[in-house]
Amino acid sequence: MLLEKIKRQTAENHAAMENSNLMKPVVSRELSLESYKNILIKFYGFFHPLENSINSFSDIHNYLHDFETRRKSTALKDDLHKLGCNEEINLCNDLPEIKTSSQALGCLYVMEGSTLGGRMISRIISETISLNKDSGVSFFNGYGEETGKKWKSFCEALTHYSSAVNDDDTIIDAANETFIKFKNWVESEQKSL
Repeated sequence: MLLEKIKRQTAENHAAMENSNLMKPVVSRELSLESYKNILIKFYGFFHPLENSINSFSDIHNYLHDFETRRKSTALKDDLHKLGCNEEINLCNDLPEIKTSSQALGCLYVMEGSTLGGRMISRIISETISLNKDSGVSFFNGYGEETGKKWKSFCEALTHYSSAVNDDDTIIDAANETFIKFKNWVESEQKSL
């Protein structure tokens, strides 16, 4: 089954991203407002162009009917504005290859998965720098109380797509490439602050 395979086969790259230098202040609970802004900037710089690339695959809507409600870069940009960060943000130009819907869904697996970990991260942000969803943590708050339900519906859509197309290796390869490219991006020296 795809969901078991993709979780198992992306685990190493997923862990590497979670343990990246960018995310260390979260893990160690030594987050500052500046390190949090850098996290948002890096996430926006990767997610915004990635979402734009994924948008060209309209057949995803056939499987994921609420796709339009799942854009992450809007929440990231809103959080940055709330924190007074309005300058131009560098965008990643070394994105995962997305030439098929299978690759697009592999990238979405990573992006949608970020909402699950984001719920824990939002609690850490609240505890360390006293922000909440209304003051700059809407991205990491995910879908709020609907996060589990939205993740489940994404997994159902991915499973349905997998059954119809039978292209699991491409989906998994794209998910792994997304984790790798994302980690490379967040560890690059470019900063907007």
